[in-house]
Amino acid sequence: MVIRISLILAILAGLAIAGLNVSRVKQKFTNLESNLTAQTAARQQAESELTRTLTSLATTAATLKQTTTTLEAATADKQKALAVATAQTERAGKRTLDLAETRQARDDAQASLARYRAAGLEPEQIAHAASQIKGLQNALGAAEERIKGLDLKVKRLAAISSEGGRAVPLP
Repeated sequence: MVIRISLILAILAGLAIAGLNVSRVKQKFTNLESNLTAQTAARQQAESELTRTLTSLATTAATLKQTTTTLEAATADKQKALAVATAQTERAGKRTLDLAETRQARDDAQASLARYRAAGLEPEQIAHAASQIKGLQNALGAAEERIKGLDLKVKRLAAISSEGGRAVPLP
């Protein structure tokens, strides 16, 4: 009987230990399940944050690319504007020189016109007087030639008369 009692006690002790082990295993399972649930939730949250971060990164990259393109276009426009401004500055400088030359020419023309007006004649009258002067100069030159010819004739006649002979002047 002692063996039986020992055996029953051993069985009861085994059952008690098995019950304790089952409750501990159950507690470990519960802990593992809660840890698994927490880790799954954390992983899902991390994955959603990763997805949001990747989306944000893609958006930022697209914005950066667009900004870079806009910056390059703005830089090109700036260079063109600088080139145009330089060309306009050069044109303005040339126009300033042309204006100065034109003013000088105008002042010269006004001074010349003032000399004409100081003479008391209009430009048309001065042009007519100049043509008359040229005509008179031509007439004077012709008259001087005729005088030279007549002087030559007089000298020939004087030479003939001084020789004592009478020469008949030929036409």
